Amino acid sequence: MHNRFINTFIISDVVEKLFAGSSSQRDMMLHERELRAEVAERDLTYPGPAEHSSHRWRFYYSHGNYFVDQSTFYSTLTHVSYDAATVIEAECDCTRTLVLWTYAAVTVWVNGEMVCHTDEPVYKPIMKRSATVSLKKGRNEVYVRLQTLGVRDTRSLFGIEVTDSVDLRYSVPKIEAFEEYLQARSFLDRVSFKDGHLHFPSKRDDLEFGLDAQSPDYSKVAQRYRWHTIGAVRSYAVEPGQPHFLVRVRVGDQTLARRFEAIEQIRAEYSTFADRGDNYRRMLKQIAQAEGLSRGDKFGFYIQNILARKALGIEGKRDGEYLLTTLQQITDRYDCSDFLVSGVIRYLKNYDLEPSIKEQVEQTLFNWRYWMSMEGSDGMCFWSENHSLLFYSSAMIVGSMYPEAYFPTARMKGVELEAFGRRLTAQWLDDVEVYGYEEFLSTVYMNVTFASLLNIIDYADKEIAVRAQRVTDLMLRQLSLHTWDGAIIAPMGRVYRSV
Repeated sequence: MHNRFINTFIISDVVEKLFAGSSSQRDMMLHERELRAEVAERDLTYPGPAEHSSHRWRFYYSHGNYFVDQSTFYSTLTHVSYDAATVIEAECDCTRTLVLWTYAAVTVWVNGEMVCHTDEPVYKPIMKRSATVSLKKGRNEVYVRLQTLGVRDTRSLFGIEVTDSVDLRYSVPKIEAFEEYLQARSFLDRVSFKDGHLHFPSKRDDLEFGLDAQSPDYSKVAQRYRWHTIGAVRSYAVEPGQPHFLVRVRVGDQTLARRFEAIEQIRAEYSTFADRGDNYRRMLKQIAQAEGLSRGDKFGFYIQNILARKALGIEGKRDGEYLLTTLQQITDRYDCSDFLVSGVIRYLKNYDLEPSIKEQVEQTLFNWRYWMSMEGSDGMCFWSENHSLLFYSSAMIVGSMYPEAYFPTARMKGVELEAFGRRLTAQWLDDVEVYGYEEFLSTVYMNVTFASLLNIIDYADKEIAVRAQRVTDLMLRQLSLHTWDGAIIAPMGRVYRSV
């Protein structure tokens, strides 16, 4: 079916704006459904033709993907939009059926007439809309506008299928050197990688090779890619131990790139320390060396790296600044700010702070949203196994630290917040004790759940701490049983391909 999709588009820049919405739902699934229902502007007027638009258009290329895909991760609620355009060239007047596939709110115009639309984005499943359109002989412009709610992993994509495309050709409405773009696309599509070498279908003087370091350290994002020109060659040896790399070519003021992954070069790293204490310090040093954890190359999460430096007796030059950044991210309720709160708790329990900074920390914790039933509208994920325990345990521990303080977002005193969190933490432990982990052996989330359980073991009352220790032992036993030669060789509950 893929060969019936239009694969020749120009696209605009993605426009991202903070979005609040009016939903007051406390159930997060319903809350986000209501936000998606209101995020997109409806009854749009035709914005084209593309050649008269002020957009900064670029030729779209993504190897092997027949969708126009601008998907990414959003930590706060965001209105996302972009435009795209293509031209269908017909040999005669005819009718054809176009099929739109998307998760977003998308409007499609053909020759200025709106022919198909979806009004509300969805998380899933993908939506399908069909329209029969009249094409004139010659060029027929197809203009697309996509709008969606950016919240966590967001699918900002669409595809247009033509059910009978045998006698149709595709071009674009506004771009110079169009044939050069097609040649560059064809060149990149035919590049192959075998036995450690890239093989090219022809020679190009503008051919470049780039290594993708994929460092987890946010301070190294600017140096993530290392490019150099390899010129007019038919093959190129990739240095061993480099699993992620790209090739790119230039057309006009734009580059087209194709990404490669040599999974056989992704190897486990082994410790050389036999002593447990020495190995523990090795791990702390490795974490401490990173300024902070990169979050999609957009910003950093710092508290875990700060804690590693504190444990080693190191004061990072910018750690004071990073702590304030952490507090702002919690205040703004970034998704995964529950990770940050658990780290701030551990910092407060183990290290001293200047009185003015400590007051800021405490005010941040007092005003945070500890569960979806509390007042607020944000993009935080509450309901998965690791997230829910982080929220529950943080409410329990912070409430116990400040029993007489008032928490305005929760509308509770600390002693009430502690009881609230303890009850839910106990229910979480009940489920794991009976059914086991939902996110079992997850290389993404085991460490997150593990950190949350350690907070309970270290800072909660003895009864619930003992239960937390028991399920922690279960997690480590499962990990030990299903690890071989540095890798987990078993099914996993909730895992991402790249991990």
